[in-house]
Amino acid sequence: MDEKLSAVLTGLIGVTAVNVIRRDDDNNNRIRTQQDDLDSLSRRFRDFSTNGHILRQFMPTVADLLAGTALARSSEQAATLLPTLSSVSRPDLLSSMASAVKAFTWPPVEGEYTSNGYITKAGELTSLGLVLTYEEVRAFLHGLVLSTSPSTEAKGQAYGAASGLVRAIIEQSFTTEGWLATWKRIFSGAGTKHNTAPTVAALHPMVAVTMGVGANDGALGLKLTVSGAVDAGAQLVKVTFGTKYTNPPAVVVGGPHDVASVTIADFTITTRVAYAANDVVQLPMVVGSCDAT
Repeated sequence: MDEKLSAVLTGLIGVTAVNVIRRDDDNNNRIRTQQDDLDSLSRRFRDFSTNGHILRQFMPTVADLLAGTALARSSEQAATLLPTLSSVSRPDLLSSMASAVKAFTWPPVEGEYTSNGYITKAGELTSLGLVLTYEEVRAFLHGLVLSTSPSTEAKGQAYGAASGLVRAIIEQSFTTEGWLATWKRIFSGAGTKHNTAPTVAALHPMVAVTMGVGANDGALGLKLTVSGAVDAGAQLVKVTFGTKYTNPPAVVVGGPHDVASVTIADFTITTRVAYAANDVVQLPMVVGSCDAT
């Protein structure tokens, strides 16, 4: 072969080899970059899928509550020439509420879902999520809000009132109609026979009791003055109604106190906390009954 041609071809081959190697390096760099991108995306996806915020949303109880809230969403309407008069009807839960509430459990019964999150059976918290969207529930909850943060004592009073209310309620055996009559009688006061003042007597030697002005069988306030140590669980005072009830009434007392031994004629108050000398305790209480007026 001619030496010049050989030299030219050799040079071309060398240049071509360099270009091939450079292109191969570029390809390898792009592949490595893409692999790094894939690895980074995989790590981010793994971090996302194992994030606690995400995992909690997949828990049946959380999904149940969210599903109930989502039920209140208005259906999307297609654009029309005239406005439609149709609207989403609010589900009537009242007819089945009484029996459903009695079946509530802890932990709540979880809903059942398909692998892609569709509901096959609603859980207990679904109804809670739904009723939280109802106007009267939201109005009542908003009514609990104060204009400013309550004091430490005020928070204790709110807790004590709520706790005392629940404790008094669960001790009764009224029907739904009986409770309705009780609330109507408490708030209206019409036709009640129990407008006379009860009598009170201290049951602990270290406690002196006085009753506020205007007290009657349905509502009264007591002031207890403590002169020595009073243990938690001790009986404090006995209240005897001015007029006997036909059925044992419901009694709600404020603060860390319990109502015991309620009869048609009287009831006693015990304390859940200990008291020391010079303590002064205010005991507001409300009495309700489903007696016929």
